[in-house]
Amino acid sequence: MQAIGSILLLLLTLTMAAGCQETRQSGSTPSSAPSSTEPTTSPSVEEEVVIDTARYIRAADLLERIESETGHFVFDVRSKESYAQSHVRNAVSMPYGQFEPQDVTALEQMSLDTPIVTYCGCPHHLAGLSADRLIEWGYRNVRVLYEGFWHWKDNRYPIAGLQTQQTSELQLAGIIVSGDQPLADTDVFILNTRNGQLEAAATDAQGRFETGFHVLDYRPDDQFEVRIGSLDAPVAHRLSAGLVREKQTLPVFYIEVKS
Repeated sequence: MQAIGSILLLLLTLTMAAGCQETRQSGSTPSSAPSSTEPTTSPSVEEEVVIDTARYIRAADLLERIESETGHFVFDVRSKESYAQSHVRNAVSMPYGQFEPQDVTALEQMSLDTPIVTYCGCPHHLAGLSADRLIEWGYRNVRVLYEGFWHWKDNRYPIAGLQTQQTSELQLAGIIVSGDQPLADTDVFILNTRNGQLEAAATDAQGRFETGFHVLDYRPDDQFEVRIGSLDAPVAHRLSAGLVREKQTLPVFYIEVKS
């Protein structure tokens, strides 16, 4: 990774949702302790967004395939703990940065032409990076769940897992610049150091990024590490979950990222 000069990282709030079944809230500043909300009684309506169907698959289409076809694999690329709590039914845990080609080929009935769908919760950037890795390894039929896991769960599609921990949602956004220029098309990784939960986003042409982060068993002293460019990059910033939840707008952070 090349050395990057002064970097401006602006972390803003956030929406918060709590409970084993998530709903989205916005508006007032969230309190420092999670609050219970009732689950919605009807599925959310998908926005009419044109997607690249060679790259992505919608949740409703994946559900139809799962219910009518066999011989495909769904990979959950979130952390092991996130997978253990809740995941798409029959999905295989393949955490980003922790699986190698031999882990995939070890799966029974797996071939280079086997249909594979990857998913995460951010809603799809980390899954996209995992899909790219699978394609580099020669897999020819790989797509990404467009809306992500939490849309799947909110729509009451089939899930499995312990579902014993409360989940609180943080919405993180920021701007990254190098010198006086925005740092465009750059991966941003955010890691919960307590439990290994990981999400990712990419900056746009203006250096902006945004991602949702569903924290398992939220604690005000949770710490998040921000890495820029790759998961192996030096930590660019450490962020307190309590600070995120309690402030409407966070301070501006100047960060030096070295090679």
